Amino acid sequence: MYHNFFGFQRPPFELVPDPDFLFLGESHDAALANVAMGLEAGKGFVVITGPVGAGKTTILRAMLRRLGRDQNVCFLTQPEADVRDLLRAVLEGFGKDADGLELVALRRALKDTLAETDKPGILIVDEAHLLAEESMEQLRLLSNLEEDSRKLLQIVLSGQRELKELLARPRLRPLAQRIELFYEIHALNAEETAAYIDRRIRIAGNPDGLKFEPGSLDAIHAVTAGIPRLINILADRTLITAYVADSRTITEGMVVEAYEDLGEVTQSVMPGEPRRGRRARPEPKPKRRRKRKPAADQPRPEPAATVATPAPTAAAEPAPVEPAAPAEKYEPYDPASAYPPPPPLPPRE
Repeated sequence: MYHNFFGFQRPPFELVPDPDFLFLGESHDAALANVAMGLEAGKGFVVITGPVGAGKTTILRAMLRRLGRDQNVCFLTQPEADVRDLLRAVLEGFGKDADGLELVALRRALKDTLAETDKPGILIVDEAHLLAEESMEQLRLLSNLEEDSRKLLQIVLSGQRELKELLARPRLRPLAQRIELFYEIHALNAEETAAYIDRRIRIAGNPDGLKFEPGSLDAIHAVTAGIPRLINILADRTLITAYVADSRTITEGMVVEAYEDLGEVTQSVMPGEPRRGRRARPEPKPKRRRKRKPAADQPRPEPAATVATPAPTAAAEPAPVEPAAPAEKYEPYDPASAYPPPPPLPPRE
């Protein structure tokens, strides 16, 4: 979309691991050097860990370039969880047909294949944190393949930080004891993030057609925390924002706008946020009414007379209340008292 506008010959921020765009931060440079020297020294087990998108796969491919094409290498980017399927993938990765072979036959065929060359085979397992314990134990057994006092297979495991937790399980302790080189990759710092973006723009073909202001580089690092894959996502979206704005200068505001345009799902994987939000359009301030000045020939209005407030008077004391008369004494009612007594009866003759 924006390649012709900025004069790029190739996309600068693709997510596909490409050794041509390899940028070595401090930890990346040390990991590449240590792994390459470990393999050249005949180390049996090498482990690399790091956060998602830190550049582990890119380092592995750059390591293969450094070792040369004459190496016997099997690179598994999506390892199988089942033990039988894993061995079949390894045998096919070394160029042999594995159809119809069972577990024992697969081990024998793999050993015969590795013994055909003078150099040990190199098995690289990416995303190794997804392997089951049974598959990890099978890799330990493969590391025992030897002939005439020489190792037939070297194994490199690469995965996220969960790989350390997997290797720390009690059942995999024999495998952990065989690891001769362990290295962890870290994210880029702010200076490395700026150098990373500059290198990718230069390799894309037009370093003079685009300018990142310092504030924009700081904003990208603040959002992505220096993880290369996330840098690519946000930088690519920022270039689209600049293209729509017809600008070849990337500002901090463009990075903030690009971040907000990513959507909630992509924002949720970003470890940070911009240092400031998108600036809202300021609300208009209410206009103040200006007082009219009286003309020189008109008399100034007299100030309104103030009305004196009367002082509060003391409240009159209430009149004394006379006590009520006592109630009359109640006499019980006698029904006989309402009628006179009957006259006496005459005497009998």
